[in-house]
Amino acid sequence: MLIIRTPTETKAIKQFLGYEWSSAKGDEGIKLIKDAHGRHLTPLYEETNRDNAAKLNSLISANFDGKLSIPESLAPFSVAAALTDMLDFSRATFEKQLSITPNRAKVTVSSKWPNTKLANVAQILNGGTPSTSDASFWESGDICWATLVDTKQKYLVDTKRKITNAGLKHTTLLPINTVIFSSRATIGEVCINKVPTTTNQGYKNFVCDPAKLNFEYLYQILVHLRPVLVDLVPAGSKYKEINGKTIADFEVPLPPLSVQQQIVSECGSVDESEDSARVHLESLNGKIGKSISDIYESVAPLLEIDKIAIDIQYGLNEAMNEGGVGYKIFRMNEIIRGRMVDNGSMKCADISAEEFAKYKLSKGNLLFIRSNGSLEHIGKVGLFDLDGDYCYASYLVRIVPDSSRVLPRYLCCIMNSAVFRKGMASLVVKSGGTNNINATKMKNIKVPVPSLAEQKKFVAKIDKLEEFIAEAQAVIDGSAARKQAILQKYL
Repeated sequence: MLIIRTPTETKAIKQFLGYEWSSAKGDEGIKLIKDAHGRHLTPLYEETNRDNAAKLNSLISANFDGKLSIPESLAPFSVAAALTDMLDFSRATFEKQLSITPNRAKVTVSSKWPNTKLANVAQILNGGTPSTSDASFWESGDICWATLVDTKQKYLVDTKRKITNAGLKHTTLLPINTVIFSSRATIGEVCINKVPTTTNQGYKNFVCDPAKLNFEYLYQILVHLRPVLVDLVPAGSKYKEINGKTIADFEVPLPPLSVQQQIVSECGSVDESEDSARVHLESLNGKIGKSISDIYESVAPLLEIDKIAIDIQYGLNEAMNEGGVGYKIFRMNEIIRGRMVDNGSMKCADISAEEFAKYKLSKGNLLFIRSNGSLEHIGKVGLFDLDGDYCYASYLVRIVPDSSRVLPRYLCCIMNSAVFRKGMASLVVKSGGTNNINATKMKNIKVPVPSLAEQKKFVAKIDKLEEFIAEAQAVIDGSAARKQAILQKYL
């Protein structure tokens, strides 16, 4: 179930609904709150983009599709809960009343080995934050103090910020091989410290009893159970956090130490393969970036996109359906690694053949994301090279390259590059929580245009690097499943 909650404070309610009531004589009624461009301001929906993931209406649609993921920006207004958690089964007489502050059932992990509470096999230590206004806690400090930026990797070997010995009275010094667990914000993120470390208060830290629990095994279990651990957050909480008692009482499978070690060894091999693939992936992406930089630094002429395109056109602004009625219509989430991808669940637009003809995509067309709640997605470009009849939505712009001057694949690579996107970002305008860049600004951006022969060499090189990237990415993407298979085998 998806529960949408309105704020309680008057001003916040007005911003949530996106309108206010006027009782002024001659001006009575509902008055929409709009920005300088006349767009309605509300987290409920976007008038011109029904699929904006930063709006609540898209969450409702996603929940029906079984694809609900609540972004942080909408967490104050929405919460997901199981229907059974919204009903009270404790009374002798069953009542069908639904509670919008659901109780979560106890989360358990099934295993052939006995489960034990974390508090029985590990000392659980909290972190803390020394006052930032007292320089004696921070100045010339050399003791690691971990925050979210430091705990992204499996092993923590350093931190961005350090504290002094004086600062230790406000936190806890953790011994090496403590399992550091994020209980706030990025809930379930976990790492192991390889240097004495302190953390802020957003962590619960486990010092494992070596006679009972292998710290590397606990790390693998917590990584595996992260989706379950997120459910330990009380529904309706203003601040998402797993409290100390809940995490202390959480039970994990406890096989013999020999079995734990076998799991650690096999999962460790998977981690090593993944780490190697990530290093390789970074190197490959670096080579692509270098190739594009070389193009920009060459003597190739810089031309506006408008001068190397036959047509630049906004997409179709029509209602979409999931019943397969009409023509398949591309949206922004179907741009994947620089290509338009039909994922088998595309929406359709029920329009006439005459209307479709205006927006029909042809091979070699590029689609450019012009509007999105996240700046990260603005300006992404996808090359259309599929068979079949497709059109595209209004928040995309179609570019038809002039193939006598520029290869579509070449232009797609250039427009997706960090160099191009850096220049484009300065042209983006944010309004009502949505980032926008219009086609006029986009088509005036200059790109290097070498000869077609040089473009072909560049594309061949990039395509080969992309093959290697796909192989490395497959290793990374498959790591979780391989480790899951190992845990299932032993547990």
